[in-house]
Amino acid sequence: MLARPGTARPTPKRSRLAAATRSGHSHGIKTANSFDVLLVGHGLAGACLAHALRERGQRVLVFDSGHSETSSQVAAGLMNPVTGRHFQPTWRYAESFARARRFYRAQESAWKASFFEERHLIRFFAHPTQSRKAREKSEQGLYADWVSQHTEAFLELRNAGLLRSEAFLRASQKNLQESGSYRQETFLDQDVQPNSQGLHYQDLQARHLVFCRGYREASGAWFGGLPFRSAKGEILDLTIPGWQEERILNRGNWLAPVAEERYRTGATYSWDPLDEEPTPEARAQIEARLLPLCPQPYRVTGQRAAVRPILEGRKPVLLTHPQHPPLHLLNGLGSKGSLYAPWCAQELARHLVEGAPIDPALTPRYGFQHASESD
Repeated sequence: MLARPGTARPTPKRSRLAAATRSGHSHGIKTANSFDVLLVGHGLAGACLAHALRERGQRVLVFDSGHSETSSQVAAGLMNPVTGRHFQPTWRYAESFARARRFYRAQESAWKASFFEERHLIRFFAHPTQSRKAREKSEQGLYADWVSQHTEAFLELRNAGLLRSEAFLRASQKNLQESGSYRQETFLDQDVQPNSQGLHYQDLQARHLVFCRGYREASGAWFGGLPFRSAKGEILDLTIPGWQEERILNRGNWLAPVAEERYRTGATYSWDPLDEEPTPEARAQIEARLLPLCPQPYRVTGQRAAVRPILEGRKPVLLTHPQHPPLHLLNGLGSKGSLYAPWCAQELARHLVEGAPIDPALTPRYGFQHASESD
């Protein structure tokens, strides 16, 4: 649970959550309008959480706005153990990747679908300083679990991953629709009425409501004032005739295989405006950085843009509203949603169903307010 800054942090309320789970509201007589958890958003966060909850026997209903250009749909789905121009080990990579691999493989089996791949990744050095820093970190053992090859020109990393985000979300939607757990409609924050037993939303009742709608939460009514640092990103879809590179390549930009002769590359970062409109400037920037990665002639077949949900601290965030305990938030996955979403979903699902404490690294002490409190 999160307290406002300057207030005491409450102890985990395991007994209250467990009692609520045992109550008639959760496991008594069910009605068509009664749910354990309502979820707002069907990106990577919402989809992973929906299935983590259903695995625990929860009745869920997902509200999806139907936006076609979200960060989850446009995402490359890369899982990279070494991050940034300083070649830092990715935060909590080993455990997050293990959970992600286990989760996606399980869903592939259950849904008879294919969307997750393990790949090798080549991180090229842009200049000798990067090579030296990477060598120092390697000698310290920081890359021991991942380095397959280390030369003066690049690191080759094993245990990298590639999630076909759109394919995963399509399979998730189909599964949820078949069980009556999915609605494609706009969720109206003003219709939420929290109470001591949970909440009402229009003609529905539930024990919990979780918002998983990325950067759009900045304009939501219940978790206002969060320190968003969201960034727009653009990517290109390519056809590269005759090329058969199966590894993920990275040198400033990344280049990832999609299908035979089809690749995706990017990405840019910009902060104004935050919209889903592709720009010629971004295309030019991506193509200029593509040259060192791809010596072959290529054809651009598409360009897409979306906004990454980034919060201060640049780590995933799980919050419970301090005044309204039935309301929760899963956000801040940034450009690493495919890696962190399964872990965060499992953490929050265990908390909601079993009353288990959430990893403190995922619960920063943000201050926020309901929109009505700022009037």
